Amino acid sequence: MIVDYDSPECDHLTEEQKEQFRKLESTLSQNQKIKQKLRTPRVSSAAEWLESYLQHGPISATEVLRTSSEEGHKIQSLYKAKKELGIISTRIGSANPPYWQWELPTPTQQTESYQIL
Repeated sequence: MIVDYDSPECDHLTEEQKEQFRKLESTLSQNQKIKQKLRTPRVSSAAEWLESYLQHGPISATEVLRTSSEEGHKIQSLYKAKKELGIISTRIGSANPPYWQWELPTPTQQTESYQIL
């Protein structure tokens, strides 16, 4: 995530701190590019499919797994793609029976997270 360090929200930072954050963002961006190059074709394919499948909102994990299998994706590749994309897993406990759903992270969410509702 690229931050505008000249915005009013960052006025409390010194110029040195802003420069350190810029360097960190650059390093993280480079690491993401390296990670994508190291990704296997199966995981890349699963990641593209998963991102497309979840683009309209949350879907039950059971449905995602079933459909991905029908599309020819291996479950191991799907879970690696899920982790790389930072997919949000939410347990819907108020449903009968409870179930898990997956959804794409918002732009501000960087890592996979679990929630219980």
